[in-house]
Amino acid sequence: VVGSNNRSSTICFAATTNTSSGFVIAGHVGSVRGDDFTYNGNKIGMVLQTAFYNNSTADAAFLKAASNVETSYILANGGHLWAASTYKLPVNTTVWKYGITTGLTSGQIHTTGASGTVYKYDANGNVVSSAVITDQYWVNLKGEPGDSGAPVMVYDGNYNGSTKYTLVGIYSGTNRYGSVFSGYANIVKELGVTCITE
Repeated sequence: VVGSNNRSSTICFAATTNTSSGFVIAGHVGSVRGDDFTYNGNKIGMVLQTAFYNNSTADAAFLKAASNVETSYILANGGHLWAASTYKLPVNTTVWKYGITTGLTSGQIHTTGASGTVYKYDANGNVVSSAVITDQYWVNLKGEPGDSGAPVMVYDGNYNGSTKYTLVGIYSGTNRYGSVFSGYANIVKELGVTCITE
């Protein structure tokens, strides 16, 4: 999805709040309440809430879905989110990320409870703001621009022809320590959302 600032985010997951349904995207992309986001030129939603601020625990934002947009637990690659876990993952856990740029990649968590600075860029690649995000996971997987917001998942297996994943977080970006993601429990805490699952 692309925002009015021409920055793009992979959709992490479809979600509901007490009053709305929509999608969770990267907070540093959806950092301004009221910003519209489009997909293939069509409005998909508007930023209702963002957790992109200093000492937040999740680099995430919630898009309220436009009136003609349906939500789903099916990923862009056809996989299914059949669960979402608030469990704290230990070091060496293998996780998978599905980003719009790099596709499906995997890696192992090597640090938990980390803090890091996340940068917001303009369309020309210049830094316009930043925020320190706390209680993050660092993982040795590959990421590229556009992957921001990608779902981070644990692979559960193939059942009746469907590849099943448990959502465990949202991909933020890369730094010198590897890739960074915010845990699902932190997204729930910051945004008050629930993942739509199968």
